[in-house]
Amino acid sequence: MSDQIAIHAHGARDGSPCFDTFLVDAPAGLAGASAPAALRPGMPVTLRAVAGRGWPRFDVWCGAGKRLGRLPPADAATLGTVSGQGRTLSGEISALVPTRLGSRIHLRIALPEAA
Repeated sequence: MSDQIAIHAHGARDGSPCFDTFLVDAPAGLAGASAPAALRPGMPVTLRAVAGRGWPRFDVWCGAGKRLGRLPPADAATLGTVSGQGRTLSGEISALVPTRLGSRIHLRIALPEAA
């Protein structure tokens, strides 16, 4: 689904535009039965742009300073275009979706205001 962009005009709680995505390469067990108790929908996250490697990349961090994973490349490219280079974005965990291998962590990212 990373090739489908989901931008909601009024998707965030405060009515501001947001972008829905999910994490890839989350550490094993992070969202499974052994996940930290604090990992839950509504938990704030920070996205940090990572330079290099020929494509935009955003790593996702929780408030406790733990790296949770990164965005899919197509979603990172879209957010890189929308947010500008080197910008830090904020968001929250929107859902923990059970899968065969644990849980997929879904995110809702607040988009910056248009200049």
